[in-house]
Amino acid sequence: MTNIKTTTSARRIKKQRLKLHTPKVVSKAKRSCRNESEFRAKLRQQGMEVLFRRNDEGRIYGATFIDHTTRTVLNGSR
Repeated sequence: MTNIKTTTSARRIKKQRLKLHTPKVVSKAKRSCRNESEFRAKLRQQGMEVLFRRNDEGRIYGATFIDHTTRTVLNGSR
């Protein structure tokens, strides 16, 4: 069964090209930050948050970006 809300959200993201904003902000923050704390702070300044997924050893294996400006949530691998 397809989730109607997810489908509507995916269409809105594609139609309005909302995916373009998030990678630009993330890329700029990555270039200017030396550690995770600075990265999170830089994203917050731009209206974004990041959730990292870590394995048992603490290594990051995934990220989800929440962009409050465009009201989108994107998986880091996208």
